[in-house]
Amino acid sequence: MAEARELLSLPLVSVVIDNYNLGRYLKDAADSVFAQTYPNIECIIVDDASTDDSTRVLDEIAAARSSVKVIRRQINGDQIAACLDGLAASRGDYIVFLDADDVLLKHCIATHVFVHLSLRIPVGFTCSDMLQIVSGNIVLGGNSVMSRYILGAKPPKAPARTAANSATDGLMQYVDPSVLDRIYKVDMKCRAWPWTATSGFFFRRDALNLWANAPGLAELRRSTDGFFGLAINAITGSVLIDESLAGLRIHATNNFTRHPQLNNIRNYDIATSEREVRYRHIILEEITRDPGRFRFHHTGLLKRSLFAADTRETSDTAPAWARKSRLSHLFVTRYASLASVVGESKIACWMFEKGVPARVMKEAGIRYAFADRIKGTLARAWRYTRRDGN
Repeated sequence: MAEARELLSLPLVSVVIDNYNLGRYLKDAADSVFAQTYPNIECIIVDDASTDDSTRVLDEIAAARSSVKVIRRQINGDQIAACLDGLAASRGDYIVFLDADDVLLKHCIATHVFVHLSLRIPVGFTCSDMLQIVSGNIVLGGNSVMSRYILGAKPPKAPARTAANSATDGLMQYVDPSVLDRIYKVDMKCRAWPWTATSGFFFRRDALNLWANAPGLAELRRSTDGFFGLAINAITGSVLIDESLAGLRIHATNNFTRHPQLNNIRNYDIATSEREVRYRHIILEEITRDPGRFRFHHTGLLKRSLFAADTRETSDTAPAWARKSRLSHLFVTRYASLASVVGESKIACWMFEKGVPARVMKEAGIRYAFADRIKGTLARAWRYTRRDGN
């Protein structure tokens, strides 16, 4: 047993702090990383061409903490570009993207690691609740969006067993095992937003790697949580931790949150719904471009992922039948790549479910689309729908 302890160590967690003109908060964010009870952490700070006093603060942090990696971007690329730079420079098995104006509570990383090591289903990320902070004061103890989802959708408890063994001795002293009674599964088919904000997410590196090179990702600029949350959940599902493990600082220059949540009052910019449509377009484009790369256990999971990510078509040149479903259009234009993985008959079934007209399928030369095959194809679609639970 002593030999096992020497051979095994807790996973490395990389905390990537993205900073742009938040020098006044940056030291607090970094200090919250250094104050973690978890013993195996690396800290990477990416400055996105700040013009405030961030340079001075970064120099002070680097002088005091020689282990910190500092990346100084010469051109501002916004949050996602900075996070991708930090991801490329990191080595951890798990990744936290910490906004420079937020903080981690001292047991944050230890708790997330404990939950991941305890889960019976290896999801791509966990997400914790977050305090809401104004002028250094805690105004709210959590996020109402996560609470509404847990109370309204009544998601199932995430299956777990306590990861207590000789290899995790160094972790258990910092974790309350009862947290496993407060974790909830978010299914890959979920269409709601049940999560909190970027600093509340705790990602598996291999889940991020599925999407890190997606064309057009860096051009999205903001909302690292918005894209990676939707994209990874559509592939692996996720888990909510119903406990505040980080703090969201609310101030005048927040990109998203305008003020602490107040019942029945919207505290965010309505334009974020348009960004979500863009995120879903990238997800659909990437999966249908090379569906074999995702290596789902069976084609029903691929279907669930695609259907969960579907959204309206925004192109003015798209045919009328595709306006309500971007996926329906991609089923036709990406037919060859999908059929090579799924098979022609299943894709035909999925097309009918998404409203692709038989004449369009016939014109495209897609098998099983001719009039004398429609009845049989619809019957197969019904069987697949029942089997996949959709």
